[in-house]
Amino acid sequence: MGGHLTQDRATELDFAVNDETWIIDKNVLIITTGITTDGVHSAFAHSRLINNGIIYTSGDTGVEFDGAHDLIVNNVGALIKGPYGVYTSNDHLTVNNFGT
Repeated sequence: MGGHLTQDRATELDFAVNDETWIIDKNVLIITTGITTDGVHSAFAHSRLINNGIIYTSGDTGVEFDGAHDLIVNNVGALIKGPYGVYTSNDHLTVNNFGT
């Protein structure tokens, strides 16, 4: 599973398995509005998110990763935004924020 997200979406992007990678392409928008909704969520180990687009939620968290040994990269020109921008809750996570 995983892959490139090349079109806008109005639902949470949920990782489904360990060792999954999702790449959000430039100018692609993930927008969610539910009270407890994240833009992107993973509860799995070794998850990798490479964001080149815009992840926005008015609900809970822009990106929430709860697995171990995960990687979140927010590249130059990319945006992660929400009441809580990025939330992590396990060991050995790396967040590289080159964007906003």
